[in-house]
Amino acid sequence: MCINYTKDCYPLLSTVPSNDEQRIFYSKYIEHLCLDFNKSIDDLPNYRFSHVNSLNLIGSTLPSIDNIMSIIDLNQIKELNISHIKNISIGEIHLLLEHIPNLNHLIFKNFIPLFKPPSHIYSFTIEKWKLSDDLNLFCRMFSHVKSLKIDINSLEMIIELINRLKYLETIH
Repeated sequence: MCINYTKDCYPLLSTVPSNDEQRIFYSKYIEHLCLDFNKSIDDLPNYRFSHVNSLNLIGSTLPSIDNIMSIIDLNQIKELNISHIKNISIGEIHLLLEHIPNLNHLIFKNFIPLFKPPSHIYSFTIEKWKLSDDLNLFCRMFSHVKSLKIDINSLEMIIELINRLKYLETIH
């Protein structure tokens, strides 16, 4: 199940008793949840999504960690997409990752040169690689990566990644 969550459209209006509302709308396994913070989420939900595998955060800025945690149990997240957050600091990324202990795949829009990923995250997607990005720095910062999806048009750069990332098992 995939859900695009905004407070104005989820959960659907119903006459279901509140204990059943939690079971029906929030406790089921959700493969992919999108939280769109471009739209106001003024009233936080009564319940949290408790079984979400993949989380996509969307917005101009990252909301507070407390707001995110009031909507979703971050302990279950395995994949996190922050590529649609327009303005996010390295400190905000690290704070968010501290609350997602089971995360193993992180999706960025661009390579962030000063970001050192935690060692338990071994799979990364970088949607846009710029020619000005520092491949040497990337290989040092992401030396433990096992799976990498990256948009690089240079065969030489791909070969260099394969040669330098000693734990790399897959590259797309």
